[in-house]
Amino acid sequence: MPDDHPNRSLSLTSASSRTWVSSALELPCLFNGILLACSIERDFLRHSKLLLESPYVLSKRLLVIQKLNEFISDPKNALRDEVLLTILVLASHDALEAKEETRKPFNSPMKTMQWLNLYGNCTYTPTHMKALYDLVNMRGGLEVIKLPCMAEMIVL
Repeated sequence: MPDDHPNRSLSLTSASSRTWVSSALELPCLFNGILLACSIERDFLRHSKLLLESPYVLSKRLLVIQKLNEFISDPKNALRDEVLLTILVLASHDALEAKEETRKPFNSPMKTMQWLNLYGNCTYTPTHMKALYDLVNMRGGLEVIKLPCMAEMIVL
């Protein structure tokens, strides 16, 4: 819902979520990147495993890359914050490994930590991270990033 909608409770969403979703609605590369992330997360929550090689995930990843290449072919678009976010989404959903620990020190009351199971041991593909760092440096560093929480996500 738009921010000025009378039934909208701003306490339900963060400024970064609203900004990122609004940006995704404008840019096909970011929109498809978020769909890719959501489909991977949905599969994990449904099946407790990652299906990174499924036909849907592979086709969506290819579409994100194609849309990103189209978008950055215009030099004025290449250095936008949304490009960094799209690359970060690709990088963070490329080399995920979610697995249960075989040895547990105690019987946890929580059988699954859901998002922590998925992102707690996330490793990034070095090539994606180098591209992201190079783009950030070309733009003048983290200080010039305007998207809320984007600089913090890159640092993390």
